[in-house]
Amino acid sequence: MPVETIDDPSICVKPNAKLIDFVWKYISDVNDAPPGIAMLKSKKLQLKRNPELEARIQKLTAQQNAREYKAMTKSVDSTRKDLPEDTLAYQMKQINKQLIAVAQFIFSVLAGFAFGFVGVELIVGNLDFGFRLLLGIICALVIALAEIYFLAIKLNEDCYDVFSTPKPTKLHQE
Repeated sequence: MPVETIDDPSICVKPNAKLIDFVWKYISDVNDAPPGIAMLKSKKLQLKRNPELEARIQKLTAQQNAREYKAMTKSVDSTRKDLPEDTLAYQMKQINKQLIAVAQFIFSVLAGFAFGFVGVELIVGNLDFGFRLLLGIICALVIALAEIYFLAIKLNEDCYDVFSTPKPTKLHQE
């Protein structure tokens, strides 16, 4: 009777819910864990993912793949030779948008400080210099926090504007 060799000597165990919970709670470093435990923890993590996050990840990977494809086929297709992102005018417009946003932030904060420092004294009457300075700083700080929030939204919007795929244009008229 010939002895056969065993191709895969590993034992396969189907984990129950108790084992899955144990691995999820007490195994934190999966780098040193066996591959089955690491796979079990990654499956559990995939089950707990937020569907909105998953949809956003899918959208971003599709956009990334579209950008890579455009970059690869740019030299082959004559209509894609000059993308708008490659022109100097496009780059200058983007720089101007960002510089205007930063200048608007600085002017808004300075106007808030001027209102707190000078404007309140004109409305109320004679105030102490230290109190006026404190009012100016508080007004400037409140406006700066609001402006930083809106500036972050604006710059984030501009960032995703670049990544969006342009609508196809017709090369001929019908």
